[in-house]
Amino acid sequence: MRVFQLDNYFSCDFNDKTLTTYSKSKGKIKPHLPEIVSEKITLENTDALQAEVHSFIESIIKNTYPFVTAKEGRDALEIALEITKKAETRYNKF
Repeated sequence: MRVFQLDNYFSCDFNDKTLTTYSKSKGKIKPHLPEIVSEKITLENTDALQAEVHSFIESIIKNTYPFVTAKEGRDALEIALEITKKAETRYNKF
């Protein structure tokens, strides 16, 4: 997945579990050419659903709020279902 911003670019590789960021630095290679700096971050190899369930169980035991609330979970599911629906609609056109 790639995300572009005015002064940044993010590339997430879900297979390798890495996030690479590229951004303009204050330095210049040439008068009108900014220096680009990058940073590669390796993400933890975890199961997101298992982590959410664990957080939910911990919140019950400790009487605290879970990391992901029910509303956030519902909203994420709604977005995921909409993406799936649009992807299937596009796929079926071919």
